[in-house]
Amino acid sequence: MLKLAPAAAQVLRGEETVHLARPRIKEKPSKKAAAPAAGLETAADRLLFEELRVLRKRLADERGVPPYVIFGDATLLEMSRRRPANESELLDISGVGQVKLERHGRDFLAAIASAAESPAPDA
Repeated sequence: MLKLAPAAAQVLRGEETVHLARPRIKEKPSKKAAAPAAGLETAADRLLFEELRVLRKRLADERGVPPYVIFGDATLLEMSRRRPANESELLDISGVGQVKLERHGRDFLAAIASAAESPAPDA
């Protein structure tokens, strides 16, 4: 059973006014933060990062998995900064383990080597 409180009678007779609180709506931060490549120092590193992202997307599409399963952005950023030249150096990158090295190492090392051979863009 629903009952009105004693103060409700005054509101119903118009003797009291009820003021409703306004809801506090917090703006949600944008899910899409600043581009990860913005943290890279040189234009060549940013270009390599974008090339590695394209490679990662292609490999992910071929396997039918999300791109982060191949490598996360943090791993690609570190690859872009450090530019590993062999499997041992690639294994030193956070996010690269033996399995991912065997599956994708050759492709990513080739992309990094290719970027090293191409002329650097203006910074």
